[in-house]
Amino acid sequence: MKEDLRKFRADLGFKLVGSAVLIGFALAGGITALSIDSGVRALTDQASDALVAVRRSRQRNIEDFFHLKHLQMLSYARLGTTVAAAEEFGFAFLMRRQKRGTEERLDEQLGGFYESQFKPVLEQAGDDWHGIKAYMPTTDTAKLLQFDYLVNNPHPLSDKDQLDTADRGTQYDRVHARYHPALRGLVADFDFYDLFIFDLSGNLVYSVFKEIDFATNFLTGPHKNTGLATAYRRALESNDTDATYLVDFSHYAPSYDSPQSFIAASLFRGTRKVGVIALQIPVSRINAIMAGTDGLGATGETFLMGDDQRLRTQSRFDGDVSILKQTAGESDVIQTLDYEGMMRIADYRNVEALWSFAPLTIKDLDWRIVAKIDSDEIMAPARDLRRRIVLFATVLLLFAAGLGYKLLSRLVLKPVRSLALGAGRISSGDFAHRVKVTSQDAGVNVVRA
Repeated sequence: MKEDLRKFRADLGFKLVGSAVLIGFALAGGITALSIDSGVRALTDQASDALVAVRRSRQRNIEDFFHLKHLQMLSYARLGTTVAAAEEFGFAFLMRRQKRGTEERLDEQLGGFYESQFKPVLEQAGDDWHGIKAYMPTTDTAKLLQFDYLVNNPHPLSDKDQLDTADRGTQYDRVHARYHPALRGLVADFDFYDLFIFDLSGNLVYSVFKEIDFATNFLTGPHKNTGLATAYRRALESNDTDATYLVDFSHYAPSYDSPQSFIAASLFRGTRKVGVIALQIPVSRINAIMAGTDGLGATGETFLMGDDQRLRTQSRFDGDVSILKQTAGESDVIQTLDYEGMMRIADYRNVEALWSFAPLTIKDLDWRIVAKIDSDEIMAPARDLRRRIVLFATVLLLFAAGLGYKLLSRLVLKPVRSLALGAGRISSGDFAHRVKVTSQDAGVNVVRA
């Protein structure tokens, strides 16, 4: 009989406590899931807000940068000094002639310069040498001026702009000595890479840095298919005195085939066009604007993307040059990003990231700006939060189960045990036995009855 009572009590306790634990698990699971979901949403929203803030800040900076370059281009084009320089350089360029019989020797000397100085730097930059004819000027005047200001220039290849005059007593040398120091100062003061002045026939009659494009013809010469040639032609074909023409990045052989962007405008003396001025946009300044990592964690970055889905700024995670080489991400997805929004996309490393993106308002450019951060970094705090919530809920549930068992034992199991013992005594014939009931619980009153 006692064994049956113990079994009855154990079964009843197990069922009651088990039921309570199951109900507790269900409630705790639901509350935990809601808490985790709410926490993940909050953390994702926080990361999204941070990305949007960074992207908008960089967007303003990059749009302001290009707007300033347009204004500077117009200022240069309207300077009386620049207009006078274009007229005088154009005339001096036409006057520069070489003596008959010197062509072969000049070609040999120029060829030696290209082979010994330009080619090694080009190949060191990781680009291919396409043969000397792909770079050499084709006109006698261009060859002679390149000899004077490149080959016979005593300064290193990267410092050819330090020569104020070739000092050969020519009209071109006198004009160069007069204008070059001031134009070189303009480039340095206003943070451009180079400045170019063209005549109306395609000749690059002046440049500050004297790369191998100097004195060549951009309508017929070796660089006629470059971005600078495109900017020149657009300005040449326009009669708008207030227009500037910006061209997107493309590989530019004279700058060792690195990605370069140019902006150009026409030069006028009154209503008469006298030439074209162009400026080479400094890639380093654009990269500097986009390179900051504040607010972007360990895996975040911002970059610019062209309409071909390729990067227009250097990647934070790519040690090589990324511009024009690296596709930003899944091309079938990112080609549709012509609006302001947020999306999870696999990036150029094939890593899923949260992207905040928007089109840029820059004259002549169809670019987008992206701020992104890896999804794993965003979710790391959420995973930690999930672990802490689950641990807390488990500990709380176990504590509640233990407490519940004690309460059930006292309020339910003890009276039931007394009832069972009393029933056993009565069944044994002890009809005088009375079950003692001290609780006033409504359920126990049933026992009393």
